Amino acid sequence: MSDDQPKGVQGIRMHGAGNRVLLIDADSLGDTKAADIAVGSGLAFDSLLVLEQVEDDVTAVRVFNRDGSDGGVCGNGMRCVAAIQRPHGGETTIQSDAGTHRARVEATGDGTWVVALDMPAATLGAAAVGLAQLASEDDTIDTDLGVGPMTLLPVSTGNPHFIAVVEDTPTAELVNTVGPAAQALRSGGINLHLVKVLASQSLALLPIERGVGPTAACATGAQAAVAALHARGLCEEDVDVHMPGGVIRVQLGDPTHVTGEAAIDRSPSG
Repeated sequence: MSDDQPKGVQGIRMHGAGNRVLLIDADSLGDTKAADIAVGSGLAFDSLLVLEQVEDDVTAVRVFNRDGSDGGVCGNGMRCVAAIQRPHGGETTIQSDAGTHRARVEATGDGTWVVALDMPAATLGAAAVGLAQLASEDDTIDTDLGVGPMTLLPVSTGNPHFIAVVEDTPTAELVNTVGPAAQALRSGGINLHLVKVLASQSLALLPIERGVGPTAACATGAQAAVAALHARGLCEEDVDVHMPGGVIRVQLGDPTHVTGEAAIDRSPSG
């Protein structure tokens, strides 16, 4: 436990495909507010998840972004929760703002796991992210994010997302421009993902998450991208999504299966 973590608060640092999460036991919080830990702890993480044991096989989670705002759902974080609940492998259940998720855990040794997480099917369209007033005739959002005309594909996975298809690898300048501009389109912010189609079963995705900024991976964003692009005939239903921190496999359906690594975070805590 880092010296930056409040005394008495029980937590563990992990990552899902490089997306850094801090898992905290709700019973250990006492009078400490989770949002205050997210903002003021000084720890290096992208999302904070507060865990409450509901039953032996059921864990409820609440997600906070690094800026202390409500994170809604964190697929990478929930895979990490499943891993610590079933460290030797097996199945478990997680409850989130998006509903109930069944997870299947395979232990791969030395603090690493492969976890398949069930997610509700994504909902497409501007109304799904509360932006029906911005919708074009084909239910996309055509706008200028400071780099010229751009078409955004709105998707909800329990979290709001914009998917933007790009032809070239995004530059840092592009990311720093379009990220804040996308946030301004929706009260409470929105996740923006820059996606390049590599093949019918392979996408490259750069996540820019609300309340955080660019991250190594976003599992709900990977699901959103596959759902949006499959609906437009740009990819198949079973796709590997390559992100800076690793690869997540998305298999569309209801539920959708999202599979990827979960691991103990051994990087420096600051």
